[in-house]
Amino acid sequence: MRPAAPGGLLPPCPVPEIQEGLHTRFARLFFGVITLLVLYYSYLIIKPYLLNIFMALVLFFHRQAPLPGPHRLLRGYKVLASGFTCIILLLIILVPLFSLMSIIATQALDFSSEVTKGIQSGHLWNWVTTKVDAFKLYLAHLNLPLPPGDIDLSQIVKTAVR
Repeated sequence: MRPAAPGGLLPPCPVPEIQEGLHTRFARLFFGVITLLVLYYSYLIIKPYLLNIFMALVLFFHRQAPLPGPHRLLRGYKVLASGFTCIILLLIILVPLFSLMSIIATQALDFSSEVTKGIQSGHLWNWVTTKVDAFKLYLAHLNLPLPPGDIDLSQIVKTAVR
């Protein structure tokens, strides 16, 4: 125990200085890189849902303010203003949705025709065979308890494609 100074108060303890050495710089860099990696992978997880989140925010903020505008436009008819707002919201949602469905349908038809051409010409099976052989080599490299010869991956792929 330290002796008390006159007046009964203890003198302040000296604070050790923090040194800017290799350890603190390395720690800052290390945790900075880890933070950036966590943020990047969080973005990759959220990326498929960004459009849904954006649309939810648009609908939320659109729902807060639009009723007074149509309400004034329709001279106080609340039911008509509400119906008008609902129609506008439906158009905002349905027009992009139908255009997106049209794009997806077109791409699905193109994909189907390309797969059909690949099946008829035999190029698809050649590609699948090379991928299956590479996968079998990878399985053999892993030394799994199940030998890769017991699995007929080409038959599984053919069944899945058909």
